[in-house]
Amino acid sequence: GGDIPVIGPAAIRPMVLDLTSFDRTISDNLPSPPPVIRQGDVVVNTISTHKGAAALVTSEVQNAIASRHVVIVRPKDASLAPGFLALVLNSK
Repeated sequence: GGDIPVIGPAAIRPMVLDLTSFDRTISDNLPSPPPVIRQGDVVVNTISTHKGAAALVTSEVQNAIASRHVVIVRPKDASLAPGFLALVLNSK
């Protein structure tokens, strides 16, 4: 119930981030350092029926915080397109 957006598993579906499903928290509840999401990251749901679903982070959700049930994948090599990575992670 704070002002900091948190991406949790409910917001992540294959190739889609549901902005209406973000949680909110306050800075006192964050770990140090907080897992800040950046544009171009790929977030992966680690629990529930959508376990393994991956979505690309866009500029509209950058600087949100990842919940403990979300993995942030951040390509180090610029030749790996994050959108392609999300597509591969969602493939069978």
